[in-house]
Amino acid sequence: MYVAAHERRLTVLDFGGSLGSTFFQNRKLLDGLPVNWNVVEQPHFVDYGNANVPEVNFYCKISDLRHKNINLAIASSSLIYVDDPIKYLTDLLNVHAKFLIIDRTYFNFAPATRIALEHVPESIYKAVYPITLLNIAEFESIVTKFYRPVFYMPTEDMMPFIEGNNAQITPCHGWLFQHL
Repeated sequence: MYVAAHERRLTVLDFGGSLGSTFFQNRKLLDGLPVNWNVVEQPHFVDYGNANVPEVNFYCKISDLRHKNINLAIASSSLIYVDDPIKYLTDLLNVHAKFLIIDRTYFNFAPATRIALEHVPESIYKAVYPITLLNIAEFESIVTKFYRPVFYMPTEDMMPFIEGNNAQITPCHGWLFQHL
């Protein structure tokens, strides 16, 4: 809503946006505003979305959206699940969107990025996923070369994960950044 109020239009790149869930959660709030919502996802999501979700545009690569005048890039709970989060973060930064939201993202506060396992609670469904917990200082140093934080969006969400034989918990973070 902050970006919509400042820009009076939204052209969104939603990295890892599934089938447009963030768009559908917010579309009533965006009523009357010119909105062009673009999701970058895995090919099977793109195929299904293009065939069945006409309100949203779907792409396989961030670079497919370079021709659009993106004013908001979003990565919500997606960077930890990709094979090279720094590469995808860099690709997002290279879009030069006026605003960037990194939301619902878990980080490592130890000196280095770490690979861990996320155990999904059985009450949701039984699964274990590899995740990458970026070192928060490295993340901030990369992003703040191009963006300044507008505000930090704290949450009380915590993610349990296992590294080696140790169970740990890391907090969830979110920011809205504005291009320098």
